[in-house]
This record gives sequence, C-alpha cells and structure tokens, in this order.
Amino acid sequence: MSKSAIIAVILGVSVALGMPLVEKCQDYVILSSRGTFEPQGPSIGFVGMIKTTLSAISGGFEYDVVYPAAPDPTQLTTYIGSEDIEKHIHTGLKVCPQQMYALLGYSQGATVTLEALQNLTGTPAEAAIKAVVFIGNPYQVRNQITTIDQNGGATTRGNNGALLSENPSLGLSQHWEDSGKVRNICYEGDLVCNGIASNTSMANHLLYGSSSSVQKLGADFLISKLG
Repeated sequence: MSKSAIIAVILGVSVALGMPLVEKCQDYVILSSRGTFEPQGPSIGFVGMIKTTLSAISGGFEYDVVYPAAPDPTQLTTYIGSEDIEKHIHTGLKVCPQQMYALLGYSQGATVTLEALQNLTGTPAEAAIKAVVFIGNPYQVRNQITTIDQNGGATTRGNNGALLSENPSLGLSQHWEDSGKVRNICYEGDLVCNGIASNTSMANHLLYGSSSSVQKLGADFLISKLG
C-alpha cells in the first residue's frame, strides 16, 4: 500500500470514530500530540496543564491529534500526525478565521508538532498559532532560550535531544525560537531531550505528567499566550 493510501485509510478511520477535523468555532483550540505507545486520546504528559488552561480561559477546546504513535523509523507515523494538525488548522481557519491555536507535543508528539510547524511557517496559520509547548523533545536544540527544566531553570538547556544528530533539520528553527511563542520543557535526566548519557534514563522521560511544576509551567505559559 502506498504512503498516500495508508494516510487516507487512517484519516478515514479517524472520521469514522467521530474525531472531526472541524469543530464549532471556539476562541482557541489546543492540539495535543501524544507520545509513542500512548493510546489515541489525551496524553498523560499534558492532562494537568490542559485542564488548568481550559478552566482559566473560557471558550477553549482540546483536540487529540490522530496518528498511530508507533515506532517510526521512516517518519510515516509522524507525517500522518503533522498532516492532521495542518488540515485541522487550515480547515478551522476557513470556518473560524479568528480562532487561535496552541500546539502541544510530548516525545514523538513533539516531532509531529515540529514537522507541522515547518509546514505552517509563512502561511496564514502561523499567525493563528499563539503557543507551542514541547515536553521530552527528542529534537531539542542546544542553547535555545525556549528550553527550561522541570523547575523553570536552565540546567537542561545545554543539551541536544537524542535524535537531533540523525535529522538536525527537525530541530526548532531560529524563526520559531525568536517568535516568543514556544516553551520547551526538558526534565533533568530525561535521555530523550538531554541525549543518551550516564546520568540520563527513560524513567525521567515519564515524569512530566506527574510533575506539578511541569504542569504549572505549561499552564502558565499557555494562559499567558491565549488569555
């Protein structure tokens, strides 16, 4: 089966499951991309910050990006996710031109979001994207000011993500780095965003959802950009 045929089948399944590409007009929409092996639905990495944001700012809606979230050596999986983000925003803006968007990506979901950002740069959708939050980003770029650790500090800012050397072009561009719209949270000891080393592990990659400080940092950022 061709790449385009596979994408069509998956997007067709998403519609059949009642996952609309267009929702009624909202003030803002949060598009959340989950990590590898998480089931379709809300990512555990963002539950707290999304709930806080929706409670603090009325008129919001959360959409879980539809994609397989499976191991992805060919990047077909992440392509499906980024296509879903792009179609969701482009279609949404046709119906609801004043709608704002926030993009959230955890682990492989960060890759999905990065791919979408590359394709949306320079389009009308770029202005509608008001906030982007990454956690456990495998394509983290060393020394970008968008990066903070789980306490809001800079202890993880000097590290490249574990996959960046394989495809440097997927790292956050200087354009988005300078936009003021991005927050990249990298937990100390997380080997995915800090790179594989003696002091990093997968265990720390799984701490974002249970960290009250991470959830607050994410929510505060989203509220500041969407409020």
